[in-house]
Amino acid sequence: MLYISRLIKNADSPGYPFSVPAIAATQEIAFTAPVTILCGDNGSGKSTLLSILAAKLKAVRIGQGIIEREHTVDAAQDAFTLHKLPCKRNFLFSAEDFIAYVTWVSQTKAEAKAEIARINEDDTIADKAYAKMPHYRTLSDLSGLYAEDLALQSHGEGFLDFFQSRLQPGGLYLMDEPEGALSFEKQFALALLIQKAAENCQFILATHSPILTAIPGANILEATEEGFLPRKYSELENIQFLKLFMENPQRMFR
Repeated sequence: MLYISRLIKNADSPGYPFSVPAIAATQEIAFTAPVTILCGDNGSGKSTLLSILAAKLKAVRIGQGIIEREHTVDAAQDAFTLHKLPCKRNFLFSAEDFIAYVTWVSQTKAEAKAEIARINEDDTIADKAYAKMPHYRTLSDLSGLYAEDLALQSHGEGFLDFFQSRLQPGGLYLMDEPEGALSFEKQFALALLIQKAAENCQFILATHSPILTAIPGANILEATEEGFLPRKYSELENIQFLKLFMENPQRMFR
């Protein structure tokens, strides 16, 4: 199922995001597979494209309101047309946002516990059970979302727990360099989750990971100064370099 099939740029304007070469050169991008992989160097436009898609979809961003964004594409989204179908849910997620989100969850729990303790000690509050109710609800809501406390897990374990808890059939998921929180083994576990879920979901990932890029059937687009161009896995420079390095690491150092 493809919930978005095409992004068309109708106009250019000065400044961000049109100052990004890959965005400036793009007139149209087709999404032809349930999994699309966006590749390219840092700053090449992968994250910018995800932000444009998220703005057009009005997608929730994990960590929204927690992290201050240096750039925003909201004012420029009218310059794009997105061909889409209704989906049950969508969100934009990155490893950076996840780490900030875990910190926020821990702080929110601590504040709720502190407020419950304060109410217990405040003799001026007549109905303490009623006063504590919203704070207990906060603790219950946050604790019930995940199999374990995210703050007590490694970033990789917490990421996979978080992702599994949010993943539902009929969803459209945008992911910005999720490998930042994951070991190679956890990247493979995520790739398997995505491969299975892609039977009834759509994913668009910006990544440097050779493991995520290798998801079977994925459509690979590379951000270049000529726009987002289709590539085969073996054509990607980072894959070619990794293959060369792994064949003989010591030779590379010499």
